[in-house]
Amino acid sequence: MSVPIEAVNAELESATPDVGLLIAGLDEDDISVRAWAAQVIGKVFGYRESPPPDEDRRAAVDAVLARWEREETAEVRSTLAQTLALLGDPRARPILETALTDSNSMVRNQAAWGLRYLSIPEGERPKQGTLDSRPKAAAQSVDDCLLVATTVLDEDDAVRLARGILDTRLAANVQITGGVRSISWFEGDLGDGEEWRLAIVTTAARLPELEHFIMENHPYGQPTIMVCPILGNKDFLSWVNREVRAD
Repeated sequence: MSVPIEAVNAELESATPDVGLLIAGLDEDDISVRAWAAQVIGKVFGYRESPPPDEDRRAAVDAVLARWEREETAEVRSTLAQTLALLGDPRARPILETALTDSNSMVRNQAAWGLRYLSIPEGERPKQGTLDSRPKAAAQSVDDCLLVATTVLDEDDAVRLARGILDTRLAANVQITGGVRSISWFEGDLGDGEEWRLAIVTTAARLPELEHFIMENHPYGQPTIMVCPILGNKDFLSWVNREVRAD
């Protein structure tokens, strides 16, 4: 069963999320779907006052642990590290302690966050409340903001894509970095060249539209789209949510 990112996003809004669907999302080929499925699992179990039942939690823990063992991308592993902490299973702590020495800084940072979260007594850990009382856009939590990365061949394409994203309010900010050396396999050939990277700051609510825009306007037939959660101060997160809005 293929799990589209729209279906994962719908479970975030559901009062009774389909944990089986979210677990299936962890095995999708699309990196962004795997990362977002892991993110939503963490949110529905870690932040809700009334999370899904314990049997669903146990199934989610087993699935996230299995995905952690198989996952190779830093973007998904960093999200899994956060999700392991939010699930609150005792097996998470030694895994996160080991991840503190991971070669990727995103994974290390999320592991450190997870260990800080686990150090808070369970009854005092932050909650987002029920769906009806979730914070509005200006007061959304850190987990509602995302960093989306993609690459293009030259500066003109980078600027064109960035301006299109910002003109449609799909992001609050886009940073462009040139001269990024990229070495990768594609259709049996090992390529080695320079690209331009876009680091796009958006919200979870706008992610499906942003991904669709990138796919429709990107010069590559199969663009890279990487997604990871943002840890930041409240003023910054509030600014992102004010600027990223539907027209």
